[in-house]
Amino acid sequence: MKDALLEGRNISKYFGGLQAIDDVSFAIRKGEIFSVIGPNGAGKTTLFNLITAFLPPTSGEILLKGKIISGLKPYKVARMSVARTFQLTTLFEKNTVLENLMMGQTATREMGIWQALFGGRRKSEMETKTLERAHQLAEFLGLDKEKNTQAGLLPQRAQKQLSIGLAYAASPELLLLDEPAGGVNNEEVDILIDLITRIRDAGVTICLIEHKMSLVMNISDRILALNFGKKLAEGTPAEVCRNEEVIKSYLGDEYAAAC
Repeated sequence: MKDALLEGRNISKYFGGLQAIDDVSFAIRKGEIFSVIGPNGAGKTTLFNLITAFLPPTSGEILLKGKIISGLKPYKVARMSVARTFQLTTLFEKNTVLENLMMGQTATREMGIWQALFGGRRKSEMETKTLERAHQLAEFLGLDKEKNTQAGLLPQRAQKQLSIGLAYAASPELLLLDEPAGGVNNEEVDILIDLITRIRDAGVTICLIEHKMSLVMNISDRILALNFGKKLAEGTPAEVCRNEEVIKSYLGDEYAAAC
């Protein structure tokens, strides 16, 4: 696909005799929100781990902007402007919101050890810019009032916002979100929908895994449906919602009737 930012071609992944991903192909277009859905055990998080090189594919290949990235080290994929969150919220719990957002920035992570120890003026200028951007990010995330609060003391909804912000702080072109609304009640989902949409509008392509269909159907440009590692469908929310295999294995007739 010519306009694909990320493309998977005939990807399979075995764990011993278990086939977690079975000959799956897909494409994520630049500037879209692309969702991956399916029941537990469908292979969704395994697919994320393959994209970010935490796991190598058994067969097939993954391309980012036309270049094969399967087989690279995870840090090399991250340096190619790919960032992700994890299903279990991962934060620096004893540090404040601002400190988390400073540590998430590429400039902070890539500061060499000699600069960190003896950096002088350049280090000071970098720290100032990093702090300024952390304040901007806190406001963008809707966490301006909590920016001096320890991350571990935030409510679950705010922790999810900060987790997304920690990945967004690295200025990625592609942001992968693993269940961004997990543990968040339905009344708070709209806050996350607004945040994810604004990140996309800021020029970031987004791929997300999510079980809350209210979020998926309201936010997605296209959807990939998996079951037992196999691809069931790929298309717009309306197309996937009416796919017979997706209805049978995941959505159910009642939900499909409401589409």
